[in-house]
Amino acid sequence: MATSFSFTADAAEQALLHVQGWQELDAGDVSVETVSGGLTNVLTKVEVSEAARAKVGNDAPTAVLVRHFGKGTGELVDREREGAIFAHFGSIGLSPALLGTFKGGRIEAFFNAKTLASIDCHDVDVAAKIGAHLARVHAADVPIPHENGLPDNLFLWWKLAARSIMPDVEATRKAMQFDMPRLHTEVASLIDLLASLNAPVTFTHMDLLAANILQLREPGREGEVTFVDFEYGMYAWRGFDFGNHFAEASINYSVDGHPGFVLNPDNYPSEETQTAFFTAYLAETGVTDPAAVAAAIPDLMHEARICSLASHMLWGLWAIVRAANPSDEFGFLEFAAARLGQYFALRKKWGV
Repeated sequence: MATSFSFTADAAEQALLHVQGWQELDAGDVSVETVSGGLTNVLTKVEVSEAARAKVGNDAPTAVLVRHFGKGTGELVDREREGAIFAHFGSIGLSPALLGTFKGGRIEAFFNAKTLASIDCHDVDVAAKIGAHLARVHAADVPIPHENGLPDNLFLWWKLAARSIMPDVEATRKAMQFDMPRLHTEVASLIDLLASLNAPVTFTHMDLLAANILQLREPGREGEVTFVDFEYGMYAWRGFDFGNHFAEASINYSVDGHPGFVLNPDNYPSEETQTAFFTAYLAETGVTDPAAVAAAIPDLMHEARICSLASHMLWGLWAIVRAANPSDEFGFLEFAAARLGQYFALRKKWGV
């Protein structure tokens, strides 16, 4: 009889094989703890026991994070590109360091940190830290193609969504609510709207929700933020990160039961929170003159609003694709309906 796959057991095995300085350890020398069973990846902390730390090399970590890539993401994520992005940001100190790779996952430095929740992103002090760190990420010269990838990605995800085969009759019935020809027309219209902003093209994280932001508890770095999970990262209009982050702040994923989220458009960040975010972002880019900051912020808020439409469209299409590999914990089709519904509601409300 075939045995079921254990993420925790495999995490320990991969860490023992690949982490430099752990060559003298065996399975009994480490403990494992599931950190997250998220929508895309499964994360496991592997830690060397106190009794076995004498076996570990002087420069070797005593704990690592093992990331198993999620089922059903192969069409959505370019793993080669993501690996280059993650290694780059780890090498310049803007994300956890890359410690090893294996088929279906990788090993990262483990940070003693708090993973943010959506409500944290409304705090003005936290928002300022996120804005400053995002400016550093946007300024990075990442070794991937620098062309704006968002238009092609929107059309690609529409194509994947249009041809997705649902796993059962009920899911097929729910998926029929999505008018795919209309969505194709909307994607084309949305790209024209985004282009009209004339926003800079920078490296963008593309998935800057609270769950991908850590607030450190490391000695000497308490309170700092850093970003993780760059798997959707690419060069694109910078405003996508603004709009996506603010749109995601209106979604609570810390809820019990199906579908696993609540989207409340009234929880879009306040002007006070956005001002703190953009003031810190501008300061990191060298813009500190009060008059210049005051003049820039309304335009940045507008850029974020328009780009939030792209966030709703992109992740709505993503959810249709993911629904082909359903989850008991998360309602992908319900998520698609919520995000796409918000897209149409906001375009009508704003008259764009």
